[in-house]
Amino acid sequence: MIDDRLYATMYADVLEFRRAFDLSLELPTDSDATLHDRLRLEEFEEAVLADTQVDRLDALVDSAYVTLGDCVQRGLLSLAELKQKAPELCFYLSLIVRTAERLGFDFAGAWAAVHKANMDKLVDEAQVWAVQAHYQARGIMVEFTPTDITGKYIAKAANDTDEVKKGKLLKPANFQAPNLMEFIG
Repeated sequence: MIDDRLYATMYADVLEFRRAFDLSLELPTDSDATLHDRLRLEEFEEAVLADTQVDRLDALVDSAYVTLGDCVQRGLLSLAELKQKAPELCFYLSLIVRTAERLGFDFAGAWAAVHKANMDKLVDEAQVWAVQAHYQARGIMVEFTPTDITGKYIAKAANDTDEVKKGKLLKPANFQAPNLMEFIG
């Protein structure tokens, strides 16, 4: 079940992510709300239809991550505030965490691993040329934006290709997805 400590951790992690990747911290616009709803539904559908438990856990964590993005934009700092001001989001987060627990997953552990991997999508200054070469070989031009974190950059596609749309976040060439198998009960 979601408790104050888990919510505070999740909130702080997503706030860190949104700040690092220069995502909005303002109240969600109608467009933001529509995007949050669409992504939440897509991730939940992935969880329900997943072929493996690892894919199911990944989708549940991703769905919670999207939901926390909504919470951060609304400034819902505590679980009590979430319950009072956005009971539908509180219900949804509770549903995700409870589902993960009922399936025997270590949700908090998986959350930490996914958050670390999300933060690892920032490109180190030393990786800029390697990332550029990696994507340029695939016909993708890369745009680097410095972050508030010293020596870290956001890499995004600077052009549309068959593979990516302009503005898509690009991962470092050495990016490793988290190993969620260890969080399956």
